[in-house]
Amino acid sequence: MKRVLLFLSLVVVLLALTAEARRARPPAWKVLASTPKHNARTTFTFALKQKNEKVLEALVLEISDPDSPKYSQWLTKEEILNIVAPEPEVPLKFVRWVEEECAAFPKHIENYGDAVKVTTTVACAEKLLKIKMAVYQHKKSGVKAVRRFLDGALPSVRADLQQYLEFVSGISQLPVLRQEKNAPVKAPAPALDFVIPATARALYSIPAGARSTSSLNSQSAIEFSPEGAPMISDMVQFAQQAGETFTNISKIVGPFDVGNNGESILDVEYLTTIGSGAFTWYITIEGWVYDFALTLFNTPNPPFVNSVSYGWPEEDQCNSGVLNNNCTGITVPQYVAKANNELMKATGLGLSILVASQDEGAPSEANEGCELDDTHPLWPIYPSASPWVTAVSGTTLIGGSAVNNPPAICQEGYTCGSGSGGAIEHPCMPNETYYQWTTGGGFSKYAPRPSWQSAAVNSYLSSSSLIPPTQWFMQNNRGYPDISALGSRILTIQSGSLAVTAGTSAATPIIAGVITLLNDARLRQGKKQLGFLNPMLYRAVTAKPGSYNVINAGNNKGTIGTTCEYGYGCWNGWSPVTGLGSPVYSQLLAYVLSLP
Repeated sequence: MKRVLLFLSLVVVLLALTAEARRARPPAWKVLASTPKHNARTTFTFALKQKNEKVLEALVLEISDPDSPKYSQWLTKEEILNIVAPEPEVPLKFVRWVEEECAAFPKHIENYGDAVKVTTTVACAEKLLKIKMAVYQHKKSGVKAVRRFLDGALPSVRADLQQYLEFVSGISQLPVLRQEKNAPVKAPAPALDFVIPATARALYSIPAGARSTSSLNSQSAIEFSPEGAPMISDMVQFAQQAGETFTNISKIVGPFDVGNNGESILDVEYLTTIGSGAFTWYITIEGWVYDFALTLFNTPNPPFVNSVSYGWPEEDQCNSGVLNNNCTGITVPQYVAKANNELMKATGLGLSILVASQDEGAPSEANEGCELDDTHPLWPIYPSASPWVTAVSGTTLIGGSAVNNPPAICQEGYTCGSGSGGAIEHPCMPNETYYQWTTGGGFSKYAPRPSWQSAAVNSYLSSSSLIPPTQWFMQNNRGYPDISALGSRILTIQSGSLAVTAGTSAATPIIAGVITLLNDARLRQGKKQLGFLNPMLYRAVTAKPGSYNVINAGNNKGTIGTTCEYGYGCWNGWSPVTGLGSPVYSQLLAYVLSLP
């Protein structure tokens, strides 16, 4: 018997090793022989240990519960830090240490209370953290970045400070680059219904000409360095040719380097047309999810609605060779937990964070070719799997009529769908999308299922829908996405030319724009912005029936042009394919206006 158990144990180990080897991919970055200049700029953050996270969690859930008398009584930055931040002397110890060790170097130190951010030179970073810096180059794009030499020593801090430190962020994390699907039009497209903002507006019962008018209202497109910034001329041309009112970017935070902008232009063109009229931010983050949430929390008067079209397999958050990330000595669950706490802080301020569920189905890019179907077929995506974001899935337009009196953008061989005349939505799947891709969804590997979605998820798990074997997913954990919008055959203007693009990176700014309009209606009535959306979105199912277009056909077994063995199916309710469905704006508007 012992021999049999030993044999089975060896088989399990070999299968795990085989899975690891089969999913290994060549690193996206290479280290260059040249060394960085000692006066080159670098930024890193000391993420400090927090306290009372569960106290803050209970409070944020209470004020975001539509049935609570405290609904929408959002907290201030000071109130949140008073709950979770360490004693004030702790960050000051780090500040003084940096000032002493790097007295001879230029530096800028920001004390956030529960984190200390340092912008300085390579020479200071090497001395302070006892590391070596290197120049990395992205093999495909040629983008360069100065980071810690990843094969060298981990960053370290003075011995007496170690007890207060969670990890050092930014010094090791290589930039996240999005894959683009769009390309300039070179020939007439197939006879399919393409999407412009008016299509989404009609499909989701948003009145024509709807726009934000409250001076308090705000929204943002979030990018991660080194994503190229959009050309404002493209935004102007898109508004003109799509028959929209132009809304410009009002405030820029972080780098704004125009170029390679197919993804960023998609974000801003649909955010500023669906969320027309709102004060719009363009924010570029240097770092990853923790750095994004920390930046948002510490930004004065931050934007109410934030559209984030990025994500990577949750279990690979610390795999620098695959995902260009590095957690500098901590585990993936630790990094995800810390980032989730930071996202929770941001939602406590009354901020909505919309995140794309990604475009390689439930298998994700970690199993894009279906090689791991027998060993590790399903890979949840982060941060869409975080319980503190609203994850957005992508749909494709099926049927309906063509738009009447089509604007100029629809008159170049592309038929724009009207979003009416019997039009419906299916989840984006390879056989129904222009670029043959699949919308993402699934269950978090680490985050427990939140109470606000328990009923919806339990209904799905007890349904007759397509559900993978339970050994392949954590059925008691957070399920995502939460909501859906059009993500296929999206028309944009890029570099002055008509382009077709696609992805949950299109659906996300569309939903963000919808939330901006809902916020506008509440603000004009003297109410607060919606803030953390998920408890309200799930409550609307019963509180205001008809709030969603239910999508009950399709699945997310596919990836890019391929269909794998496992995935999830849609049904007549929430599913880990399209969430609750796509919004019916008129119904959601009536509901949110009925809330305090």
